[in-house]
Amino acid sequence: MGAVCTGLQAGLQGSGEGGGGGNTNFPLFGPQCYSCGKTKQGKKNLWDEYPKGSDTYDMVKDWALTPEKPLQIRYTCNGFGESLETMTRPLHGATITEPTAFHLACTTLFPWSAPCALVSNAKHATEGRGKLVVFAEVSCLDIFVSIDGKVQDDGLVIKHKESYTDPCVEEKPPQGVWCTLVSGEWGRRGKDPNALHLPLVIKDDPTAACLNASHDYATDFNTAFCQMVARAGSGVHSYTLRLSPRGYVEDSEHGPTSFGVSTYPWKKMDEATKTYYKDLTKKTFSSDEDNSNLSATFELSVDSEILAMSTAAAQRPAPEPIDADDYKEIAECGMKMSGRCLKTAGDVLGEEVSGMPDHVILAPSKDYGNDVGYCAGGGAGSDSNKKNQYYFVHVYYLWKGSGDDGVMVRSTLEKYVTRDHQTLESPVWETASVHEGNKIKNAQIDIAKERDADRF
Repeated sequence: MGAVCTGLQAGLQGSGEGGGGGNTNFPLFGPQCYSCGKTKQGKKNLWDEYPKGSDTYDMVKDWALTPEKPLQIRYTCNGFGESLETMTRPLHGATITEPTAFHLACTTLFPWSAPCALVSNAKHATEGRGKLVVFAEVSCLDIFVSIDGKVQDDGLVIKHKESYTDPCVEEKPPQGVWCTLVSGEWGRRGKDPNALHLPLVIKDDPTAACLNASHDYATDFNTAFCQMVARAGSGVHSYTLRLSPRGYVEDSEHGPTSFGVSTYPWKKMDEATKTYYKDLTKKTFSSDEDNSNLSATFELSVDSEILAMSTAAAQRPAPEPIDADDYKEIAECGMKMSGRCLKTAGDVLGEEVSGMPDHVILAPSKDYGNDVGYCAGGGAGSDSNKKNQYYFVHVYYLWKGSGDDGVMVRSTLEKYVTRDHQTLESPVWETASVHEGNKIKNAQIDIAKERDADRF
């Protein structure tokens, strides 16, 4: 993928005889997204597209959104079922004390497919029409967290569906990120209200109080956040949270996706504008790091039950292995790549972890069950079909600790057979991402080793 666009890019201006001058792109969820000029009809500002008296207008008014503040991070400690309208409290500056439930919602004017560029077409000018507003489909959310000033850089990746991929997902997560959350459901307008739901602390079933788009990642995300909170310990702690969404412009054979229309026909665009738009599809778009609307500092304390979650997880046995024919080969490859998980293992265990793991387990995935998974797609749009094809598998690395507790870290291995439409002659397994870590009793590690002796 090309560079991430986080600012105005004058160098991408349309040019040439008859071309659309003044083409610009801009960061996601900043003021330019919603006060960026007139829509294709040439009559309205984007912010005024929802008429007064509509449900969306009232919701945006309740959330105190404006063109200058088009996004807010809000929270609730109540169950809300299918409604986000109870989330009326800004997170920044809040103090949350021992909640039984703690949900965040990033409230926006539009669902999570944000304006990212304006296209000024010469044919628009001759027709007296406004600029075309191009949308980016947001599929990745990089979440940066610090607790009492200490950066939490676990580098976790949580996907709503393991086989899902697109141009943003194919990029490596940024340095210093606590968790990258991936979903292909956020940008579907009408799928959920104008908010992205993050279930942080839920004592009961995390999926019981979720929206459509958050249901598939709720359990993993809730578990990861509670484990991070447990590391901080009891009492009140200061948290700083920064969200950084990433999106891409779909490369469609029919025309660009725009506001108010599913596609805008290529035949209505001059060649310079077509070239500019094609350049947009080679990039991913993110937000500015200094966008204050995407950050919040708050205080949080959790009760003993939440703090005990990691301890409870440590009593569980190791995962069951899959029945893959090449189990031993993959496990041996995974053993050699376990080094990326050492830091996460040490953070969870609370002591230095080094060397090869004591055991490796290839575990089932929720998409492909008791075997190695296979992703045959890659990218968005028909032009990108089969751009990347690869096998993947979950791997658990287990290290014994100095006391009774050991540690188990989940990772994902991938083996590409096709990358960027090119068939690889000698595909190899590689570490794709490091996920969550849990404590596990040393005795449970010994049991798993004996159980799997004939496999690895």
